[in-house]
Amino acid sequence: KTWYGESNADRTSAVKFQTLKYSVLLDEINPCIFVIGNGHHSGELILKDLAKEREIPLLFIERGPLPKSLHLDKFGLTAETEVASKKIEEIDLGRKGIFKSFKGLYRKSDFTWWMQPNRTGEDIRQRFGLDENQKIILFANQLDNDTSNFLFAPLFNDNLAAFKWFCNAVKTLNPECFILAKKHPLYEQSGFEFERAISDNNLKGAWVDDISLFDCLQQSDLICAVNSTVIFEALMYDKPVLQLGNSMLDHKNIVYHVKDIEDLSTVEEWLGKEELEQKLNNYALFMDYLISKELTFFDEPVKHLNLNGHEFLTESILSQIPSIRHGKLPSKFIRLNNLPAKNRHKGSLRNKVLKTLRNLKKRI
Repeated sequence: KTWYGESNADRTSAVKFQTLKYSVLLDEINPCIFVIGNGHHSGELILKDLAKEREIPLLFIERGPLPKSLHLDKFGLTAETEVASKKIEEIDLGRKGIFKSFKGLYRKSDFTWWMQPNRTGEDIRQRFGLDENQKIILFANQLDNDTSNFLFAPLFNDNLAAFKWFCNAVKTLNPECFILAKKHPLYEQSGFEFERAISDNNLKGAWVDDISLFDCLQQSDLICAVNSTVIFEALMYDKPVLQLGNSMLDHKNIVYHVKDIEDLSTVEEWLGKEELEQKLNNYALFMDYLISKELTFFDEPVKHLNLNGHEFLTESILSQIPSIRHGKLPSKFIRLNNLPAKNRHKGSLRNKVLKTLRNLKKRI
């Protein structure tokens, strides 16, 4: 429904078309490995199943949790990666101190995943007339069609539902807090429902799109998100993070992870910043490992830190290729997709398509 609409006929047609397309592609190329980007949307699930049927090695690549990084994994994305299932004690440490260098660079730079308003250093407390003792909570808005949001947020149907629950929890435990709901740069809907969730719970707060993420992180006392990469960035500012979904940080005693919406004890621990020092120490250990052993970095801001570059990514992919498997050039597939429109359904090509459709019908 997210990608192909409410119509069952449209979704079924999309399944048939993509199964045919990928069947022709895999039959012809017989690739030695498959690397799927952000690979859990509906079409990519079809591709994943077809690749596994043919015993083609499969890897998943996704934007890394840190800005300017990519992450490669054999099992899936974010909360489904191999490292996500491990406890902090099960992880071999990486280059000790490399995270400290990255953290220092991040905190004095203006690089993150999405375009942001310029950092101005505007005093948020002064702007909203807040008391010095009043806690500012940053809630990072996410996109509902983002893979992390619709696959790894089992407690909520969408980001607004997560925010409404969060506002109600804050109302119950600390109604004096100020909630700063930060709009995702690509979020296209109105913030009216978010503002109403704040007012319906008699809380003070605001929906903002004109304050830089860096100013928000620096000046907020606590951070909450479903599983946005903002979580990783907030921890680089040594902030306590409440996580409402699942992420790569699961099982590591790093975030305050809500697993039951009926139990507010985790939110209470987060508001009290309980065991925060231990959580931040675990985060530093984990990120030393992740930066050294799993993330590939690109772009100018991080080059001088001597982090893993494109050679690391290439070697990581090549190491998974069986020596006995060799792919073929996709000449027929290219012709199938690029033939002039007037010739697309003529002669042998038409017969091949019909034959493939008949075989596909039998399989389905």
